[in-house]
Amino acid sequence: MKLPKNSGDSPTLHLCRLCGKVVRNKWHHYRYHNPEYFKCLLCHTIHNRKDHLKAHMKFKHNIDSFSSAQGQD
Repeated sequence: MKLPKNSGDSPTLHLCRLCGKVVRNKWHHYRYHNPEYFKCLLCHTIHNRKDHLKAHMKFKHNIDSFSSAQGQD
């Protein structure tokens, strides 16, 4: 359910059907209820965002690119 905008510049607000919270970004809030984890195959650290895993691979293991299907549990 979308809530009406307060002004022309403000983002659209959404009401979460699960918890009743009003949020600006329903996709980010969806991840709160349904977390997704990405695991490093080299050291087994767990990251909650793919971009965090990518940064980890670059800085900790000196690997610039990796398979997008890697480590998703």
